[in-house]
Order: sequence, then structure tokens, then C-alpha cells
Amino acid sequence: MYVLPTYKGYTVDEKLFQFRKAIYGKGLKFINFESQNGQWLLAGYRKEQTMQLLTKEIIKDLPPLYSQENEKDPMVITKFFYPDFNWTWYAIEFDGKDLFYGFVVGDFPGLGYFTLSELLTNRGKLGLPIERDLYFTPRRLSEVMEE
Repeated sequence: MYVLPTYKGYTVDEKLFQFRKAIYGKGLKFINFESQNGQWLLAGYRKEQTMQLLTKEIIKDLPPLYSQENEKDPMVITKFFYPDFNWTWYAIEFDGKDLFYGFVVGDFPGLGYFTLSELLTNRGKLGLPIERDLYFTPRRLSEVMEE
């Protein structure tokens, strides 16, 4: 059974794009993501989720976009994966906000761009969120591609 995440006492339903809260004696309170309150809650929720995928240390270690394009065998800094599906993202560069460049292992492995917002909102086959591999150590792209 999939359990919806919570934030500040609200249930976060990303499929219906709303926050929900049961208030004793008053019923349910719904806040759509598009509303002003929804945008405020969503920004805080995303920031909290981001901190789970990216630490300050990892952000500091990730080179800026395009800085490694002349490097024949760049360093892969961090790894994200579905715990219940076979896709994996290896980050090489980051724009500091949302856009990564790295190696993606999915249906057709290859180098390309992916976004933090995608990583935060996608779910695997069992509804589990994407995670960061806590035991991954930075290594050369050639080593990652051999795995």
C-alpha cells in the first residue's frame, strides 16, 4: 500500500495537485498547488525534499554545467536511483538550481540532461520516490559505465 507523504501536517497528493488536512470538528481542508497558499507550501515541501537528495556538500562538489565538456573522463559525483525500478541517474554537473548533466541508465543508457524537479516528482512502480545512493563514492565516468 502506498502512503502519501506529509508536510506541515498536510497530506501531499502530487497526483491531484493538492495538500489535504483533516481538522477535528471541521472536516477536510484542501489547498490546491496553484493557489497562493499552495505555492508557499509546495515551495517548502520541495525544499525539504531537495535537501534529502542533495546535501550542501554535494552541491559544492558538483561542477557547474558545461565546465567538464572538454574532460575525456569526468568525475561522477553522486547517484540517484529508483528503489523499485531499474533507472539510475549519475550526476556529473549541476546548474545549482534544477538542471543536471550526467549518465542516465534506463531503457537506453546514455549521457544527457535531467532535472531535480523530475527526480523529486517521479515515483517507481510501487510508488516509491527516487533516492540518493548514500554509499556511492565519486568515480570516473568510465568506471560507472563498466558497472
